[in-house]
Amino acid sequence: MLLGGALGAAAFLCSRMASVAGEETTEPTPDPSPRQRVTFDLAVQIVGRFGNLVLGIFVTVLVARSLGDAEFGEWSSLVAILSLTGALCDLGLTAVTVRRAAENPAVEPEWIGALVQLRFVLSLAATAVAALAVVAISSGSEMALAGIVLSSTLLLSGPAALQAIFQLRIRNALTVALMSLQSVLWGLGTVLVFVVGGGIVGLAVAFAVVAVVVTFVQGVVALRLGTVRFGSARARWGELLRVGVPVAVTSALVLGYGRIDQVLVLELAGSSAAGLYAAVYRIFDQSQFVAISVATTALPLLAAAFTADAARFKRVMQDATEVMLIFSVGGFVVALVYAHELVELLFGPTFSDAAPALPVLMGTLVPVSLGYMIGILVILTNTQLRYVFVAAAGLCFNVAANLVAIPRWGFVAAAWVTLATELLVVSLGLVLVGPRLPIRPGLGRVPRIVAAALVLLGVLVGLRLVSAPVLIAIALGSLAYVAALLMFRAVEIAELKALAW
Repeated sequence: MLLGGALGAAAFLCSRMASVAGEETTEPTPDPSPRQRVTFDLAVQIVGRFGNLVLGIFVTVLVARSLGDAEFGEWSSLVAILSLTGALCDLGLTAVTVRRAAENPAVEPEWIGALVQLRFVLSLAATAVAALAVVAISSGSEMALAGIVLSSTLLLSGPAALQAIFQLRIRNALTVALMSLQSVLWGLGTVLVFVVGGGIVGLAVAFAVVAVVVTFVQGVVALRLGTVRFGSARARWGELLRVGVPVAVTSALVLGYGRIDQVLVLELAGSSAAGLYAAVYRIFDQSQFVAISVATTALPLLAAAFTADAARFKRVMQDATEVMLIFSVGGFVVALVYAHELVELLFGPTFSDAAPALPVLMGTLVPVSLGYMIGILVILTNTQLRYVFVAAAGLCFNVAANLVAIPRWGFVAAAWVTLATELLVVSLGLVLVGPRLPIRPGLGRVPRIVAAALVLLGVLVGLRLVSAPVLIAIALGSLAYVAALLMFRAVEIAELKALAW
């Protein structure tokens, strides 16, 4: 949403984290250095995910405008069920695999093989659970059929696990490229469905076809970068499950309190309210692209430094966290000032009632971004089992609060409950992992980031007072934000120059 802030964040992180990665080797090689590889990886991830954000919002707008708020609420609820049950396909195994393979690259093929095998087995159960769930919540035969088609895509989770090879090679740019391919194909499929009048079932079929194509392409590319061994992989199942199950339960609980509100809004406030909430939630969900990019690249770097180099570990963690905050705080300020204009611009006047929930959800982006870092630290500190109770507390609080608040205050209450839940979980997570870190980070540049965000707030409020159009205001605000980040030295000029190798 805030392109200038995103690009500034990309430049800052590319420079700082690439510099840290460059410490891994001092011997020249004909291949790109670790520093260059991290820079390219992060830059492509952030810019590519931003492009996917724009395309994803376009497709969401197309679907919402074509289906209307009621049927769009049904579609969004089916997607929420798919996300919830999709957690059963991974059980935290991918993060554990990346950590173990990064620690001992010689046995990487066995770890990848075990990951693929286990995820395929788990996908069978997940598909059955998803099919039962969508039938249970469906209001008609078309919604049920669409849900069953969507549920079948979970069977692709096994071969999709080969994506872990990209993360281990710090080739996450390939993941973004495949994501972009999926977004383009999904956009074309959506247009085709509505041209021929395919409705919600046609959308589900298009989604499934695109998923099959992208998974096949991903498998071909991954196997050119790495190898997989299935013969001896079975011996790794026990370790993956032992470490992964607590991570899995936590992931399911986290996904649960992050998605269950969509289903609760549908059941407690009706399909129209669910459609309004789904529209603004989509913006919030897609805006996590910077945090996802940073966490994806930071995990192997933090895992390698956790026990070997405390100072390096601190630098990576601090830099990654600050970049997440640069974007999330900036996005919150934009939504705070221009929520109504953004919603009407994207979804049309019929969705204007959804606007009050947008700044609340974008404010939630701040603790959510910190949550990605805490998730990594939980794995590195081996506190997965204890973190299950933290996530369970979050889910219980979320469901209980929503059951009380939604009937009284509607879908906007669900947004406030989401914010409160994330604050609770992040606070408990910090208490859990903080004492177990080899070295604790300080405030770093956080006060400078906050100062820059206050400048952005002042600029946007001034532009709104003179009735500046939303797109012009965001463009000027982005420039002001980047300038303020430089002025307060939240981002250094020298760090930007370091990218021009």
